Amino acid sequence: MRACDQLHTDICYQKANVKIVATHSGTSFGQAGSTHHALADLAITRAMPNLTVICPADGIETANAVNAAYNTEGPFYIRINRGFDRVLYQNMDYGFEVGKAVTVNEGTDITVIACGSCVFQAKQAADFLANSDGLSVRVLDMHTISPIDKEAIMKAVTETRRIITVEDHFVTGGLGSAVSEVVVDGGKACAFKMLGHPSFAMIGLQEDIMADAGIDANGIIAAVREVMNKDFEEDDNWDDEY
Repeated sequence: MRACDQLHTDICYQKANVKIVATHSGTSFGQAGSTHHALADLAITRAMPNLTVICPADGIETANAVNAAYNTEGPFYIRINRGFDRVLYQNMDYGFEVGKAVTVNEGTDITVIACGSCVFQAKQAADFLANSDGLSVRVLDMHTISPIDKEAIMKAVTETRRIITVEDHFVTGGLGSAVSEVVVDGGKACAFKMLGHPSFAMIGLQEDIMADAGIDANGIIAAVREVMNKDFEEDDNWDDEY
């Protein structure tokens, strides 16, 4: 956060062709303590005009993000972990495009929108719920936080009417807030739940911190079951929702 002024004034305001790769994001350096947890950067960077903000899910997606940044004029902020991410994609040809979410898992009952290390956890949760509960869980890899894919979000609202966001970041100001802004602006009601860190995280290994915050596969499974129990109006006509 000490570099906010340089990012704001020297890079974003000038629309400088600067590419920033920020490592050790979220709680990926968990055992170093709260001073080494980067949990507010998405809230800060997505508020900066002219800045493209990307939070890759794994190493393959990081490579795609770097290639895209290199080939695109303007400032980029790419948020990565320590290099110990679980492998989600097997090759680079899965349809990465800046500003467009990737559908990791098709689903019609509920949508989980995740970024970074939480995408793999969301996929694990979706696979488990399909087998255990018979649920069809859509998983969106929302790698680009700004500009965010409004079309994919509203498509999920329309088709599943239940949305959960998951991020290794404070629950305020990051992916969940960005998605909720799109939903409110879209004017269609849905069941909505944001998963993230409610406050400063505990000290420990990332997998333990994620479990404590409820943003690992088990936490997502519990959240999906909770949201699936929420009721809607009997009337499917959303004209009165605007």
